[in-house]
Amino acid sequence: MQYLDSKRPVEISYSTLPHWQQGCSVQFITWRLADSLPQSKLNELRKIYVDFSRRNPKPWSASTSSEYANMTINQIESWIHHGYGECVLKNPNIRAIVSETFQRYEKRSYDLLSYVIMPNHLHLLISPYEPLNRIVQTLKRETAISINQALGRNGQLWQINYFDRIVRSPRDLEKYMRYIEKNPQSLPTSDYTLYVPGLIR
Repeated sequence: MQYLDSKRPVEISYSTLPHWQQGCSVQFITWRLADSLPQSKLNELRKIYVDFSRRNPKPWSASTSSEYANMTINQIESWIHHGYGECVLKNPNIRAIVSETFQRYEKRSYDLLSYVIMPNHLHLLISPYEPLNRIVQTLKRETAISINQALGRNGQLWQINYFDRIVRSPRDLEKYMRYIEKNPQSLPTSDYTLYVPGLIR
């Protein structure tokens, strides 16, 4: 298992958020359904971005980018548990499509450590074998096609972007594992899928 090594370079790519990767170091990844935040919350996110940019003119340093990403992630995390949107992932057949896709790419693109599929978002813990953006794009594309077919509809399923954090140490890994396991504790077991080593629930 590899973790963030402060002596080695980190690859940083940018879209609307910075994405960080250091070889096969373990990654904690989150993405959500496209309708999981109402327009009012998206407007608030835009205001956060504008205000932060005013205080921190671009180009941003790595630490400033990280500060903005963490602030945004924490804000979104506080909202998505309200259950906004259609929450199509409540359907166990739809969650099964996501689970089967995650399992299919294990040992091909990554080591799969843990995940939880919530009604309108998911968290995934992997050790990647290839560029993270390629992995996420593949998983989102294949699940979106299959889920839209299952629901008999077209259009955007997932948010355009995703959030990622490099795991820094075994202790950090344990923290993320606990976070994933505790994430659905307020939900009935019918509304989520939890995978941890030796357990699928």
